[in-house]
Amino acid sequence: MEISEKDIFDYVFYRETLQTDKLKYIDENYSLFTKEIEYYKSFHNSIDNEINEEMSNKFFAALSAGRTKVIELYPKQIELPQEDEQYRLAADSVYLTAKTGSQSFSDSKSTVLVKLLTKDNKTQIYVFSTVDKQLKNIKLTISPSNKTFSMENNKTFIEVPEALSVDGIQMTYEEVNDKK
Repeated sequence: MEISEKDIFDYVFYRETLQTDKLKYIDENYSLFTKEIEYYKSFHNSIDNEINEEMSNKFFAALSAGRTKVIELYPKQIELPQEDEQYRLAADSVYLTAKTGSQSFSDSKSTVLVKLLTKDNKTQIYVFSTVDKQLKNIKLTISPSNKTFSMENNKTFIEVPEALSVDGIQMTYEEVNDKK
């Protein structure tokens, strides 16, 4: 079964929206997804509790009036449990491998999370709402390159055919009240 980054995000944030077969598969194969699940759990735990329901409702009511929201996203450092370090000998590095990595960016209230996954000189860009809202007409401007990427909504991801260097992201979007 194919499990996407969004499926794992939903597994942590919105289990009730995840398809039953995917939920069961992740539960039964938890060890395959431990790092990713722990990452999103750490992010979920780091969200400021200052955003109460009334404040959140006012914020998103203003957005639902059809206005476009512009936010700045900054690198998000998430503390994860440390793994045992493995040593690599110089003899093991005869062949160069493609750069693999991930970066996360969040707004000041942690209501939006943008995750970039880079592998084999390709970057996948995921946009998540941590307050269970669907976002549409998304435009991401990457700093320092000022490259712009657009998404119809945050149900899918963008794949860029290069490894991106990202210091920050400016994001514009509209919100839809129903996430489904």
